[in-house]
Amino acid sequence: MPDAPLDRCRSSPAPVLPFLLGPLDPALFVREHWGKAPLLVKGDRSRFSQLFSSVSIDSVRNRAAPRASMTATFPNGSNVKLDPADLDSAVSAGATIQIKDFHTLDPLASALCASLKSEMTFAGDVNCEALFAVTGSRIKNHIDDESVFSLQIDGTRQWRMSSRPVIRWPRRTLETDENGALVVGDGDDWEYDCERVEADGWTDLLAEPGDMLFHPSGVWHELESVTAGASGRSVSLSVVFRNMPLSRLIGALMEDHFAPEGAWRNLPVVLRSESPDSLPPPVREYLRARCDELRRFAAALDPDGIEVHRCWKKLVAQYQGTGAVTPEAAPLLPDDQLALSTHQAQGFAASRDGDAKNVFYIHAGTTEVCFDEPDLVLFARALAGQRTFAAASAAAWVGAEMSWEQTRTLLEQLLAVGVLERSERI
Repeated sequence: MPDAPLDRCRSSPAPVLPFLLGPLDPALFVREHWGKAPLLVKGDRSRFSQLFSSVSIDSVRNRAAPRASMTATFPNGSNVKLDPADLDSAVSAGATIQIKDFHTLDPLASALCASLKSEMTFAGDVNCEALFAVTGSRIKNHIDDESVFSLQIDGTRQWRMSSRPVIRWPRRTLETDENGALVVGDGDDWEYDCERVEADGWTDLLAEPGDMLFHPSGVWHELESVTAGASGRSVSLSVVFRNMPLSRLIGALMEDHFAPEGAWRNLPVVLRSESPDSLPPPVREYLRARCDELRRFAAALDPDGIEVHRCWKKLVAQYQGTGAVTPEAAPLLPDDQLALSTHQAQGFAASRDGDAKNVFYIHAGTTEVCFDEPDLVLFARALAGQRTFAAASAAAWVGAEMSWEQTRTLLEQLLAVGVLERSERI
């Protein structure tokens, strides 16, 4: 099993996915489990020990922020949204506490999410939830519109789930009503069919401290807290990958392409009195012209082209955690150790051989850096493959060696915009 990177993800972009999967090859996981089947990876109690010191009710109390949403489920079954000021009273009353957006409160959880988003080049939203469950608390059977890595920190939880998804990439959380009919989380009817789960299509799994349980989007699952941990609650952390439709990528491509065109930046206005129940002629002509342009745009889209690649990696890099660390103002020295930022998700996009322009893009959060000179493209390609490196070593990454002064200037610029960080522990 790879060395535990939970502490290293503070100071070095060591991959997190191999650590979570244990002996299972990440490529095999993607082929056989992502979107296809649950997975339980057993681990010993010390596996998440560094993370456990961070995931606690005290950490929530001390770092509570408006972006994090908390709910409390009380022994009588009532479920209420919780204000940080009421956290202590809810804990004293024996409530199960769920904190959504925990990654906005905790730097280590934030780095964990950012690393997994980068490693899996996931273009959708990734966030983190913490659950502090009292013994006997249950979450009823449901289907999520998200894929989840659940890390059992302390105590145990019993899971029961379908052995495969019953619907492919659902758009909403699904449940059943008192008559067994499928409904969305707010009680509305669900119009799409789900596969039936036969008696032998269910699996029961016990998550113990140090275990990681993955459940793909679209599986039925319910869970119960069986035993409490040292804090009196079962503690778990979930890294949540929310389903993202292709339309979000296409929409981003359209926005980039048509933004310079004034006609695409606002819809026309007509008086309702002129066409109360039909499409007004000016609007019809406007839409016809835009649809013609849209067809030409779609016909010209190249899935191998840099535009599609660049837009995809922009979405991969978009992530809101605890925020980037302010770079130190100290001058960069040759022996200083650097790494790609662990506080932001990363994405890389490169032109293909034979393209008219040789470019390489690095995305970190909302920052995009374009390298379009031959030596700098070589530099960027080398940088994308680094973990931790000595600043002076970067001078030799290009064919014609750069001077230390040139290298230092470039590295300091990348530090300033948050692409790089010094690799000392935070």
